[in-house]
Amino acid sequence: MVFNDINPFDNTAMANANNQLMARNLVNYTTTGPRGAGTKVLFDRGRNSVCGGTGECSDAGLATFRSVIQGEGFTIEELNSTQGSLTALPLEVKVIFLWNPRETFTNAEINVLKQFADEGGRVIFVGEWQGYYDAISLENDFLGKMGAVMTNTGQAVDCGYNTLPQASLRPHQITQGMTNITIACSSVLVPGPNDYPLYYDSSNSKVLSAVATIDTTPLPLNYVGPQQVSLTPQSLAPLLNPHSSTGY
Repeated sequence: MVFNDINPFDNTAMANANNQLMARNLVNYTTTGPRGAGTKVLFDRGRNSVCGGTGECSDAGLATFRSVIQGEGFTIEELNSTQGSLTALPLEVKVIFLWNPRETFTNAEINVLKQFADEGGRVIFVGEWQGYYDAISLENDFLGKMGAVMTNTGQAVDCGYNTLPQASLRPHQITQGMTNITIACSSVLVPGPNDYPLYYDSSNSKVLSAVATIDTTPLPLNYVGPQQVSLTPQSLAPLLNPHSSTGY
């Protein structure tokens, strides 16, 4: 699952009851796998995380989001991984958020996450627009290794806080009951044919968040993915502030 914007989870956007509903939907879901009974949510702000470094996804910046998750009976724990350190995920973990990582996931780590997903766990990759988040190629490498066809193009749309209307939402368990969503400067996804968009931009033409269909078959440890194309942030968003996730 990919959100190319940290802002739907920050305190400003979480003032919107629809964003809070989305947060509850993200952790409250039914699965036949053993992770369905999990009571823990992991936040990984390691790997030289951009928003971890700026403080925009700090505990204080995500205070309302954290409160909503905890109100659903979940414990939030910090993973703070480094490259190669992700060797196992305890069975009580149901959801893991990867916040703006900038250190590549090894094939062994990818296999840990594949197994986690196969057991019913939910992996949520939180990217951003190219310029603020300079690891678009890492994100696309991660998606490719997970077996997804989806890619992040690095564009920046709807910058500054915007509340997207119900017409921008698409039916899914995660958007169930929502009538709008507040975001701020999201990158654009190109979904694969079997992926599930969650919401589009204000023009209702560009996918901003989606659920990726993955392949849980383990990777060979010597697997080398295709080279990812690097993007030039200045050509994509020359007037935006690269030090702010909202673009301003």
